[in-house]
Amino acid sequence: MTEQASRATESCPTHWRALKAGLVFATLGMLIAGCTSGGASTSTSPEPAESSIQSDDGVNREDLPEVKVDANGERSFPEQTHQEMLDVMWEEVLASLPEGAVSPERPSVSLVAYQESMGPYAECLKQQGWSQTKYFPDVDEVEVEVPAGQSAAFDISRYTCYGQYPKKMRPPMNEREIGELWQWSMDESIPCLAREGYTVTGFPSKGAFVDGYFAERTYKLPASIVDAPSDVIDRCPQFPESLRD
Repeated sequence: MTEQASRATESCPTHWRALKAGLVFATLGMLIAGCTSGGASTSTSPEPAESSIQSDDGVNREDLPEVKVDANGERSFPEQTHQEMLDVMWEEVLASLPEGAVSPERPSVSLVAYQESMGPYAECLKQQGWSQTKYFPDVDEVEVEVPAGQSAAFDISRYTCYGQYPKKMRPPMNEREIGELWQWSMDESIPCLAREGYTVTGFPSKGAFVDGYFAERTYKLPASIVDAPSDVIDRCPQFPESLRD
């Protein structure tokens, strides 16, 4: 099958999880990349698989960081190192190769600096030869046109550039914050969805929600339970202001 040219828009939130149409739950894998892509037949966002709530979601849980417990008994996840981010990104580069393709040599990538925007990443892509790269500062998004047959080459450039200029991200939620998210879901998200005509059933108790987050490295938001469209999500924010990007 002939590969077609593609265009992708990518953005990177400042939190480890993202919320967009079709992405209303997350795993710890989001910590690795912090970015989401949309609107393309060939993904060009610099991150691993976005999310799953299934036990067979493809996440190797043995490789995930252990939960930390502080002196007050509050749980949290350790922040991810730059090298850990690179390792997971490279695994994704290899996983996206066509069957039977020869694995490329892994580039040596050094961190230049964590960034406040995707602008430096976009400039790096241009310097790598991807001239059809556009940066939209008002929404902090990068649009890239990838010619047919060049997706594998682009994946390596993306790995290199995002490795050099990753966007600064907030750490994963700790026990207090995931508890705040559950409370927001109960007090704000679920009632708002009900007003929009979406009845949420089966939402877990606070204890189950928090314990599941630390045990499974995942959580599911009310909007994902009812498969709410993006316009409804816009009217019913799934995160409290303190946890939004």
